Amino acid sequence: MTTTADGSVAGRERLLEEASSTLEELVAHHWRQGPGGRWARRDLSTGQMHLLMVLREQGPATVGRLAEVLEISPPSVSSALDRLEEHGLAIRRRDREDRRVVHAALSSRGRAAAEEACGFRRQKVRHLLGQFEAHELEALLTVLKAVQRGIAGPSRQNGHGV
Repeated sequence: MTTTADGSVAGRERLLEEASSTLEELVAHHWRQGPGGRWARRDLSTGQMHLLMVLREQGPATVGRLAEVLEISPPSVSSALDRLEEHGLAIRRRDREDRRVVHAALSSRGRAAAEEACGFRRQKVRHLLGQFEAHELEALLTVLKAVQRGIAGPSRQNGHGV
């Protein structure tokens, strides 16, 4: 296990806990202050909002594929998709070649809502980062690249990614 500069494992655990807590608070604050507040007023859950964003990124996809990407069960995806459809944000279409296959996609209203949320997020991040000094941005970038490597996992780091 890695230790802190003073060599203490307990110190590292304290730092890890504080960093995790702070990051969770920042994400929650961002969600409440930004698109999350608007989505809550539309009665959309975080999971439904996440599905909206995945549909934005992936394009039309089957419930099975969406479940795979979101790492939740197909019935959970179907339920969230029902809610998005109720709000006019998503649509389902049967495959022309195999009528048993159903593809979910964003409606034009859903695309506009997802773009609004992404634009807001981009604007907020840019505003926040604009307050940093150059050396702070460099340090943050170093940390974020380390996070990216951690998310990519060992297989990607070794050039064996999917």
